[in-house]
Amino acid sequence: MGYNKGKIAWVVPKTYNTQSRIFKESQSLASRGYSIKIYSMNENNSNLAYENQNGVDIERIYPRLFATDSDELLNRTLLLPVFTVKLIMRLIRFNPDLVYCSNLPSVHLGLICKLLFNAKVIYDSHDLFVEQPGRYNYCLFKRKVLMLYEGVSAKIVDAVIQTTEGRCELFKKFYGIQPIQIMNKPLSKLNDDGITDISTYLDEDKTTVGYVGSVLPNRGLEIMAEVATKFPKVQFVILGYAKGKWAQSFIDANRERITLI
Repeated sequence: MGYNKGKIAWVVPKTYNTQSRIFKESQSLASRGYSIKIYSMNENNSNLAYENQNGVDIERIYPRLFATDSDELLNRTLLLPVFTVKLIMRLIRFNPDLVYCSNLPSVHLGLICKLLFNAKVIYDSHDLFVEQPGRYNYCLFKRKVLMLYEGVSAKIVDAVIQTTEGRCELFKKFYGIQPIQIMNKPLSKLNDDGITDISTYLDEDKTTVGYVGSVLPNRGLEIMAEVATKFPKVQFVILGYAKGKWAQSFIDANRERITLI
């Protein structure tokens, strides 16, 4: 994109630990000489406020104003406004050259930085927002409002990132913009050409059914596991990142039928 090496702020409006995509992208940029800071929420104050992961600084912001249980409703009501104010104060001090918004709920924070100190803004869109897990059942009005907001935001930011050609085509179809497609490499061994080497995991004489992506609920993996029980002679492979209780439980329950690479 032609940016000089400088300061990049990653905005994550939820608690960040080591989410696969953010982790890989931030580590890749840090290894190339960029100064990276990830700003995330620390909703329950149960994570470290400050941390450094392989050259990437992480600041987790505790967004609650009141400590007692009796003020819980007020805390929940003010959660995002308090987080927003605290985050903007930190961003002003850091003065990043580029603000990286990890999903749609963080785009407005990047646009505020664009207005305040002319920072470049990237929207890492993952997918159409209303098509992401947990949002399939939104009512028609809510879907239209969110798509309108996403479409306008996508035109205002300096770049939109996607990882597949199909998702790029969806954004072009619905919003009239062409995202930049990047390669989201799995966290597994790469050969000399930079391609994940999976040959050692597979039996070439068997039919292979594969899934590429993080191990998360509502992504069709439950169906994959059910199908795997009915076709024992087919090898089922997941090429991706498995972290968290649900992912570990899924892998443990299907270890005999599905191979995680």
